[in-house]
Amino acid sequence: MKERELQRKSLPNEPGVYLFTDKNNSIIYVGKAINLKKRVNQYFLKTTYTDPFYEEKIKELVKNIHSIEYIVTENEKEALILENIQIKKHLPRFNVIMRDSKSYPWVAIFYSENFPRIRVLRNPEKYSQDNTFIGPFTDKKEILRILRDLRKIFPYCSCKKPIRKKKRPCLYYQLKLCPGPCFDDITEEEYRENIKKIELFLKGETNELTKLTEEKMYDASKNQKFELAALWRDKLEAIDHATDRQHVLMDHETNKDIVGFFNDDNYIAIVIIHIREGRIFNKSSFTFDLKEKVIYKDEILNSILEQYYQDFQTQLPDLIIISKTNERFKLLTSFLSDIKEVIQIRTPIGEYEISLL
Repeated sequence: MKERELQRKSLPNEPGVYLFTDKNNSIIYVGKAINLKKRVNQYFLKTTYTDPFYEEKIKELVKNIHSIEYIVTENEKEALILENIQIKKHLPRFNVIMRDSKSYPWVAIFYSENFPRIRVLRNPEKYSQDNTFIGPFTDKKEILRILRDLRKIFPYCSCKKPIRKKKRPCLYYQLKLCPGPCFDDITEEEYRENIKKIELFLKGETNELTKLTEEKMYDASKNQKFELAALWRDKLEAIDHATDRQHVLMDHETNKDIVGFFNDDNYIAIVIIHIREGRIFNKSSFTFDLKEKVIYKDEILNSILEQYYQDFQTQLPDLIIISKTNERFKLLTSFLSDIKEVIQIRTPIGEYEISLL
């Protein structure tokens, strides 16, 4: 314990990340601080907390701390990023930990190929970054259902390997689910147009997709290609039908996330409803076991959302609505504003937004 006391005294008055290790040299807790010395020493003060459950967890944590490590950062924002990296790396038993986004399913569009394939996969970092990865999604069954519906409108190839020439078409071609790029039944340009429309839908940009499809229909009709115009009309109706399944919530097009949660002493359940262009585009749900975790009740949501929005940056909205906020959310807003120019976190305004929670 003498070593621990010396480490406490030598901590700098600077921002950074601290790591507590036990007698087996395993990292048991990772935290961030504006001032490392002040924050770490708070754990060892004889303080009475308003939350007895939290006080009990602090005592258990301190009892297991054998030594203290730290990493100095330029500012608190850098500490936020580094904290998330260290939590994912060490999986400390006293931290609330969100699964790494890489372990969730992503939709991969292999634009590095002449005829891009579409696949649902995990760990996108293993593949060339010349491709497009949409996600991550928390519900694999739902994204597979969406892709099945889209394939009926805009056929695409789902082969496991890059497309190569074949003498005979596959079963998916016979079912009109693949346009037959493997035996030149579609040009590269036409095929990529299909893929781009699927990408727009998966990103929630359904208004842009509808506009492009309408233009195709009108152009074909104007040039008296009535069969082609009818084909685009059918696709337009199919898009409308597919978007009808995404319940319409509002007329305006603000992209927003609605965050709802419930927690007691042992668990927290979180549901994030992603609204894009006025429709429910996706839903993410998570449950966390809090039995051993050292975290103040009012900051549980902060910790989880800080991890979530760092990992799920491809789905950032313009607005995040949450039932209650605190000062710590300013740090998350500042961090997210570096990724997306304008982003706001606030509580609901008016009866309608309250009803969404």
